[in-house]
Amino acid sequence: MIWDKAAIEKLVELWNVGLTGGEIAAHFKITRNMVMGKIHRLKKDGFVFKAHDNSTVTLPPKPNVEKIYPNKIFFCETTLEFIDAHGCRYIINADPPFLYCGQPQREGSPYCDDHHAIVCRPPPRGKQKSWMKW
Repeated sequence: MIWDKAAIEKLVELWNVGLTGGEIAAHFKITRNMVMGKIHRLKKDGFVFKAHDNSTVTLPPKPNVEKIYPNKIFFCETTLEFIDAHGCRYIINADPPFLYCGQPQREGSPYCDDHHAIVCRPPPRGKQKSWMKW
């Protein structure tokens, strides 16, 4: 689709009304990614959209990790952007904001020793290659 001036005006109008990217995509008979990409490029070019009424986001309460892992002492519980390069990437909770274990990683793995044992299971007997270190 070529975004001519009329299509951009209609896009902005539908977006300001509060329609989702999927609903706008159905209107234009294009994909949601095309709509969201155009919205992103318009914002990048300095175009200001009207704020939606539901623009405030409330985060869910932090999960009680002690109930999930009662005997586990966590090095830290952090989001991915604050974890260092050597922190365990195991996701502790199921809902955003995702919290990661953060303990020191096992060598050659993105996980700590405990979570590596959960995530990386050895292959069945006879299928293991000589170079695999389990």
